[in-house]
Amino acid sequence: MGAFFVCGLVFFAGDLFADCSAHQANLEPATVRYVSDGDTVVLTDQRRVRLIGINTPELGHKGNPNQPLAIRARDQLRALLFTENNRVKLRLGKEKQDRHGRWLAHLYLPDGRHIGEQLIRKGLGWVAAVAPNVALAKCLKKAEATARHANLGVWTESTYKAIESKNIKLRTRGFHFVQGRISQVQVRPRARWLKLEGRFSIRIPTSALQNFKTPPDKRWIGRKIAVRGWLYASQGELHVNLEHPAALDIVEN
Repeated sequence: MGAFFVCGLVFFAGDLFADCSAHQANLEPATVRYVSDGDTVVLTDQRRVRLIGINTPELGHKGNPNQPLAIRARDQLRALLFTENNRVKLRLGKEKQDRHGRWLAHLYLPDGRHIGEQLIRKGLGWVAAVAPNVALAKCLKKAEATARHANLGVWTESTYKAIESKNIKLRTRGFHFVQGRISQVQVRPRARWLKLEGRFSIRIPTSALQNFKTPPDKRWIGRKIAVRGWLYASQGELHVNLEHPAALDIVEN
């Protein structure tokens, strides 16, 4: 699907990091004890850490099968860590923990390489931009574009092809790409809503509009876009929160 997408970098506001490598000397050293999956590790001090900025295919649990490339993503993370004796450097996000109690952090190899960027560049995950931890969204999006244009990993799997908004089922949950044409734009005090074809809407919190060079408005009606994120149902529709333009791609102007 990558061939049809216009890179979302043109929508970014501000001069964000173009390079994901670590530039700060005061990063916290740590050692990984266990790799849970492609985007989650457990440190030797028992902290469970969710990598910021990346989402990888899910390993099966509760009787569900592994998603395609989930094992490869986990094993690639293990291999990266093994080359450095499981030593990493840690930088916690602005939001330090999620609702599951996991620590949210950027992980780096001792030479400064961003671990999430390495996985995304190999096509073993997607950019996941969740505010307020979006400082490296721009450079991660560049890494994703490299994998997409080279048709690597997740970009070759039909399982991960964008779902048309007019065909999506209301019981759909989890992380997905959804694409459709904008039929309506609603401006409300707390959020801006983009209504797509079918029963699907995108919620952009008002606080997130500052991340866009040109925030979506009624001039976007008729434009076909693709959004990625975790879907939820409300009032007979499926919704997704869009907190940063890294989670948005233009399919057709």
